[in-house]
Amino acid sequence: MLLKRLIPILGNSCKIPLQTALILPFTLQVGLAVGLTCYFSLKSGQRAVEQMATQLTDEVSLRVQQQVAVLMETPHMITQINADAVRLGQIDLQNADRLERHFWQQMQLFPNLRPIAFANEQGEIHAVDRLEDGTLAIRVMDESTGNRYHTYATNDQGDRTRLIAADDTFDPRERPWYLAAVQTGKPTWTEIYPYFSSSELAISAVRPLYGETGEFLGVTNATLSLSRLSSFLRALDVGRSGQTFIIERSGDLVASSTPMQAALPAPSAQIEDSQRLAAIDSKNLIIQTTAEHLLQRFDSLDAIEHSQQLDFTVNGERQIVQVTPFRDRYGLSWLVVVVVPESDFAPYTAANVRSTMLLCLGVLVVATVAAALTSQWIVQPIQHLSLASKLLAEQTMSSRPPWQKVSQPVQAKGIHELIVLAQAHNQIEARLQDSIIALARANEQLELRVEQRTAELQERTHQLHQAFHFEAMLRRITDKVRDSLDEAQILQTVVQELGQGLAVECCDVALYNDNQTAFTIFMNIRLCLPAREPRLRSPTLLIRLFIISFCGGYLASFALAPTIRFEWEKSPMLRWLVHF
Repeated sequence: MLLKRLIPILGNSCKIPLQTALILPFTLQVGLAVGLTCYFSLKSGQRAVEQMATQLTDEVSLRVQQQVAVLMETPHMITQINADAVRLGQIDLQNADRLERHFWQQMQLFPNLRPIAFANEQGEIHAVDRLEDGTLAIRVMDESTGNRYHTYATNDQGDRTRLIAADDTFDPRERPWYLAAVQTGKPTWTEIYPYFSSSELAISAVRPLYGETGEFLGVTNATLSLSRLSSFLRALDVGRSGQTFIIERSGDLVASSTPMQAALPAPSAQIEDSQRLAAIDSKNLIIQTTAEHLLQRFDSLDAIEHSQQLDFTVNGERQIVQVTPFRDRYGLSWLVVVVVPESDFAPYTAANVRSTMLLCLGVLVVATVAAALTSQWIVQPIQHLSLASKLLAEQTMSSRPPWQKVSQPVQAKGIHELIVLAQAHNQIEARLQDSIIALARANEQLELRVEQRTAELQERTHQLHQAFHFEAMLRRITDKVRDSLDEAQILQTVVQELGQGLAVECCDVALYNDNQTAFTIFMNIRLCLPAREPRLRSPTLLIRLFIISFCGGYLASFALAPTIRFEWEKSPMLRWLVHF
């Protein structure tokens, strides 16, 4: 199709060599195919990057959801165990030592929790907490502590060893986890809140406890530090530079794979006054930009009901984002966001694209060389045929002897059509040579015959002219002889007329036997023949003339010397006189 479109264009624009006409379309088509291959390879590479990014974000999102589900299920499992233990009488809420040891054992089994606690309506609390150094501490507030909030270090058996802190302002009934359980009356999650003793954020699984008759006994909780959740996110492998973070539907940041605080510093000395950090206000550019695009894409984060994928550009680098909702049966509703830069997959696809482009380039070079060699193989006998035809035409039109061959027979190998064409050319050339030679020979013969005919015609014309000339001369002689009776006058007239007619330089006359009826006259004549007789130019002829008078008439006869018989026979003028 491409060749059919190129032929009219090239034919109307210019004349190109056959080899170029063979190579150019083939190379263009191969180049176009290679270019399209490279283009689709690049597109395929981009699609592969997107597929890999989508696959990675799907896997990471799934792992985050699974791990978060397990992590968030643990606190509620602990509260359920404790509630069942109270209901079954395995735990006496009035036995502080046994209650604290029970919590201490649970903290040993679940290192992600801090703390596990129980508080009642009287403001008493018994809890086991994990300190910053990883050791376990018992926090107590009851009559034994004078209703003060005491923190005790523990030994390996979970016994109190020493008092490490005391506080008079703490009231468990005012803590968010206690209020949430009392307000809902069922197992639930608290809002994310800061620890009483540190600026870390936490979320608690709370469960109200009721007696056999339905009386309210208190609240048990199991608290999860969000720093544990962030540590888990940081442990995930999200490409080379991917990030993962969790946000609430309100847009506040829950946890992140980057080392940053999820809360703003408290404006006052009270830790409880710390403010949550919105993702859009994060100092991390990726988190901030992703939150902005989510809010632009969706009017409200509550509108995200299913997994969504989007992309945007940060500092000229394309980011692939997947947002997946996370919910549990206790009312938790978060958004798990995975962000992966497209450049993380570039090394994997760049090698493939580079190999593809090098392969395409190699194919183009090989195809071009193959086209050149193939065209040379095809064009070479055609060029020989063209040159032979040109030389044959020049030989035919020139004056070179046609029998002189200037070209060798054209040889073609491999291609049947070219072999047939070469054989046909050789046959045509041979026949044309034979025809030209025969025509030239016929032309030469014709020219020779024309020359012969022309010479004969000229000779006959000359003879006819001489005949008319001598006839006129004889008429003049006859007229003059008739007008005169003087023999000497007659002879003199005859001699003069003959001398003029025969171009005689000199003439001698002798008269003998004057009294006889028959007499003889001897004339010695030296002739200078005209230039039209090249074989007889300027010879001297000796002629003996006998004039015999009989019955008043004259008969002239001539005799030539024997040595000039040949010239006499070749002289048309003298030969004419014999007939006279």
